[in-house]
Amino acid sequence: MDSIFMLNLAGIVAFGVAVLGFFYMMGKKRRDDDRDRKD
Repeated sequence: MDSIFMLNLAGIVAFGVAVLGFFYMMGKKRRDDDRDRKD
């Protein structure tokens, strides 16, 4: 029971990190595009 709970927790954390990383990269790309446009 505990091992399954820990596996689920690890999966949720990994998924959250993946989503945060995805949005971070999207925002970084958008900022780079804005800077290129201004120049």
